[in-house]
Amino acid sequence: MTKSKSTLAINQIVCDILKERTPAGAYLKGENELALSLGVSRTSVRSALQTLASKGLITITPKVGSIANTPDQWNWLDHDVLRWVTEYKASDTFIPHLLEVRLMVEPNAAALAALNATGDNLAALERSYNMMAAGLEHNDRVQINTGDIEFHKQLLLATKNPFLISLGDALTTTMEVSFSRTLEKDVLLSKPALDDHYYVMDAVRMRKPEDAREKMREIIMGAIAKTVKTMKGTDLIR
Repeated sequence: MTKSKSTLAINQIVCDILKERTPAGAYLKGENELALSLGVSRTSVRSALQTLASKGLITITPKVGSIANTPDQWNWLDHDVLRWVTEYKASDTFIPHLLEVRLMVEPNAAALAALNATGDNLAALERSYNMMAAGLEHNDRVQINTGDIEFHKQLLLATKNPFLISLGDALTTTMEVSFSRTLEKDVLLSKPALDDHYYVMDAVRMRKPEDAREKMREIIMGAIAKTVKTMKGTDLIR
């Protein structure tokens, strides 16, 4: 599918910001100049700038221009922002921060799910677990990862907490990035992880919040341990 002119403009402007060709605090080119350099219309440029402003990458001041924001102003929970950082940033230093968030959020989310999950939530958790199990049986890494991501998203949905549920997209991106760095070559090495997810699912089903919390903490710490091996010299969680 051909990308829209607005999307092409967004990608180029984002690339310039993340690769610091347009450093934080610097003004972007004007709309006319951007349109000319990118080969798109002013309407496409204006739409692109509005999108980036909504995600915190730039600030638009009427009659003055658009300025690139510092990273602390970006909306880091936005799926697109995480995708752009993953795609355009040469450094992986943001990954430890994502893992810190997972460690803070997911064990407690698992405990809350054990208190609030409905029958439909339990069925959805079981479907995602079964997808992981089928992937292991068929030596299908993609299916395992898809089921794994879906399992964690369904766990957030089972909390019934709208703030936690809103973290779903960010969580998905976090796991995709982690998987791309820590994949085991042998799919059978995922068997312990499958067992751990079953334990969490069973704890949620049996209304055992503390068991669910502790096992989920073990799962996240396992993800951290794998990442440590691929990011030597990075200050990861201890």
